[in-house]
Amino acid sequence: MSHAMPIDFQLNNDRTTGLSSHLDSDWLRNGLPVLLLCGSLLVGCGPRNPATFPVQGRVEFEDGSVAEIGSVEFRSMTGNERMTARGKIEKDGSFTLSTFELGDGALPGDHQVIVQQMVISEGLNAAHHQHGRRVPAKYSDYGRSELNAQVKEQKSNPIVIKLDSKAK
Repeated sequence: MSHAMPIDFQLNNDRTTGLSSHLDSDWLRNGLPVLLLCGSLLVGCGPRNPATFPVQGRVEFEDGSVAEIGSVEFRSMTGNERMTARGKIEKDGSFTLSTFELGDGALPGDHQVIVQQMVISEGLNAAHHQHGRRVPAKYSDYGRSELNAQVKEQKSNPIVIKLDSKAK
């Protein structure tokens, strides 16, 4: 028959070992839990996202009318990374950019800009064709759009994107 032996979790009850034993037991009792807690807080923490700055704007044609649907995309041209920020165009032509989180804005610096619009109207009656003016295809291609914007390190970056309705 086997007998279970009680386990003594104390490091050393022998008072002859002096200060060393006292420090070891204090470390295990006080320091180790703190160290483990700090280590567990760091687990899963990767590099932080770069700073972004709020960008709100409006997409307009040369006559002042607005694009009523679509999306805007800013591609950062500062630094080595080509990060993009995107925003949905609302009925009033307004947009708010997001990079990492909803509404957080874009990286600071110079950006190439595109305006994309997908209009599917096949099979819809005239009452459902309320998508406003079409954005010329030129503006959906970074290589051809010729649209640029600068985002500054400030609390607000109001940007108006002007489109030429005659562009191809």
